Amino acid sequence: MNLLNQIPEIVAKYSTPLYLVNEALLRQTIRNFVSAFRQFRANTQIAYSYKTNPLLAICQIMHQEGIWAEVVSGDELQNAQKLEVPYSNIVFNGPYKTDDELELALREKIILNLDNFIELEKAETIARSLLMKGRVGLRISMGYSTGHLSGSDSKFGFSLKTGEVKRAIERVIESDVLVLEGLHFHLGTNLKHVDYHLKAIEEINAFFQGLTHSQRKRLRYIDIGGGFAIRENRPLDIEPQDWHVPSVNELAAEICTTINKVFPQETLLLVEPGRALIADSWWFVAKVIHVKHRQLGFYGILNGGSNLVPSTYYHAHPIEIISHTNPDERTTSINGTKVDFFGPLCMSIDLMASCQMTNPPNVGDIVIFQSIGAYNYSEAWTFSRGKPPVILLRTDGSLFTIRDSEPFNVLHHLEHLL
Repeated sequence: MNLLNQIPEIVAKYSTPLYLVNEALLRQTIRNFVSAFRQFRANTQIAYSYKTNPLLAICQIMHQEGIWAEVVSGDELQNAQKLEVPYSNIVFNGPYKTDDELELALREKIILNLDNFIELEKAETIARSLLMKGRVGLRISMGYSTGHLSGSDSKFGFSLKTGEVKRAIERVIESDVLVLEGLHFHLGTNLKHVDYHLKAIEEINAFFQGLTHSQRKRLRYIDIGGGFAIRENRPLDIEPQDWHVPSVNELAAEICTTINKVFPQETLLLVEPGRALIADSWWFVAKVIHVKHRQLGFYGILNGGSNLVPSTYYHAHPIEIISHTNPDERTTSINGTKVDFFGPLCMSIDLMASCQMTNPPNVGDIVIFQSIGAYNYSEAWTFSRGKPPVILLRTDGSLFTIRDSEPFNVLHHLEHLL
């Protein structure tokens, strides 16, 4: 059955607002991504970016499909441990790692990408205290201006342009307790083409080939990060006609072709997608609670706001509207009535979507924001009301709550009255 046809029944059971996850679509997306890369380079491993959506059931599904964990904090690392992810299947990134986290990563041989010279020095000290060879990777700042994250002054990693990478490699090579395992870069987020990835791969190879023979140890892995865009997460500052996103097959073919030219098959290709794996399988479902006629059209006020789907500030998500009076009426039009949908927040910046509708909305209409799985739940914030539940539509058609609704007072136990 078409999932849209099930929405009224789901809403009747769980009320609104709610997050809805399509397990079958999530698993198929994962499998498509993995097979796309491995058909061009068999020695490829995908590691899911926990920060993109950290719910345990979501990460559990990823690992059931053979995906590794990519974490950027000790808290995320604990989640991976709770899910019994083998240490060897965890990639630890991020610009801040505590001494205890570094020690655990080195001792358990987690894939550890160091971000700066202070981490490098600490790793060396800890490895020496453990009487072991610490296996580390280095994150490289390529200095590209991608428009969405990394510019020439990126805070992340060792700069290739200023010579920091060379100094860091020399430091590791000369160390009696560290071994250089790999190189890592991450170029941005929601990148709509792979030009920067291809350029980075070629620049890193050229740099590596320029090292002396004693410094040019064979790398166990090359980690190209993630940041891949998807078609349904168009930034609002880009016009629809300018938003062209390659398919996962096209993306994998271009990246792997370049990787295969410059790195031997023995070198593991690590890829760290988040958005590309999780976004499309999540929907946010809300209901129209008021309709207001304004000079230029109509305002539909929803019972769930932009605090629950923060990306509506900067992304245009596909929406579907199910009429309360006529459930078969779900169409928007090019030349219809202008409708702005707002959440219920007591703030003016709560516009969630604008569209043209054949008819004005009615109280009770259901509004569905699609492709919202990336970052929305992890960045959602409590404002006047608690967060709604997350409902998983299982592959067998059953429904399962993977996170209960969060009451507004959920953290009051941390507070102290005067």
